[in-house]
Amino acid sequence: MKKINYILTLLVLVSAFGHSQITNQHDLLLVKTARFIYSQQQQVNTIKTRFSNQKAAAEAAELAFRKNFGTAIAGIEAATKKLLGDKYDSFLKDIDLEMSREKQLVSEKEVDLFIKSLYDSARGSIESPVLETLLAYQYLKNPVDEFLANNVATYQLKEDEFTLIPERLTITLPASWIALDFNSPTILKRFKSEYGTGNAEIAISIASADTTIQNADIQKATYSNNSSISYNLTTKNKQENSVQKRQLIKYITLSENVILKIKCTTYGTSTNDLALQYKKYEPLYESIIQSIEFGNEQQKDALISFKY
Repeated sequence: MKKINYILTLLVLVSAFGHSQITNQHDLLLVKTARFIYSQQQQVNTIKTRFSNQKAAAEAAELAFRKNFGTAIAGIEAATKKLLGDKYDSFLKDIDLEMSREKQLVSEKEVDLFIKSLYDSARGSIESPVLETLLAYQYLKNPVDEFLANNVATYQLKEDEFTLIPERLTITLPASWIALDFNSPTILKRFKSEYGTGNAEIAISIASADTTIQNADIQKATYSNNSSISYNLTTKNKQENSVQKRQLIKYITLSENVILKIKCTTYGTSTNDLALQYKKYEPLYESIIQSIEFGNEQQKDALISFKY
């Protein structure tokens, strides 16, 4: 699915209710996406009621959208109800009120345009960050499935961004992840799940090896012992004023004298939650590592990655 910025009037409606009482970024994304889903559904309902000749076409477009995002729709509705509690009905009424103030569908031509936009939405042509939120909830239970379904974004780092980068360095991640803005002398790039609000994060750094390392030596040194060493830390999350658990797993990818280090961090609210989150994300980490390409095509076959 491609991310395409297009303006749907109902999408950018922002209610005073929704944004005055919610400050958590994850919850803001949830509410924004819930508004998108509900507004879109209300438009479909209007067509079914007022435009009988186009009812079947609207239902077909609605079915196409639900086929691709049905799990997300159900999950987002449930999460929004849990978040807002007894204010959920007021939230929906607020959307209805704002919709009534906007230009309504009054002609068959406008209905045709809306149906087309609904098919576009089904194909993933949805404004950021709503698309990323839909994808995150669609694959919430098995994040690696988003990657395997080719809902991905490939990031290419250029030579002029970092002196040690070879002529080509790319990494592919789920489309619901984003690159984070940060300043660090040691970290090249950071990415985080659920549009920067999720429980998984990847940090990439690059270095030059002092001597050429043979692949066979690395395999022998790495896999003769434990291939994975992870550890838990308790850290204060200053933004949310809460304690989180985190588990780290590190990978190294080698090509000639260039060493690419990837640190994967999984977060959880408790020891049990951390174990569940890590179990979800570990297969995705492995797929992301396998997607890395750097150097030329001849070097690609010589890449070796291991975790420690």
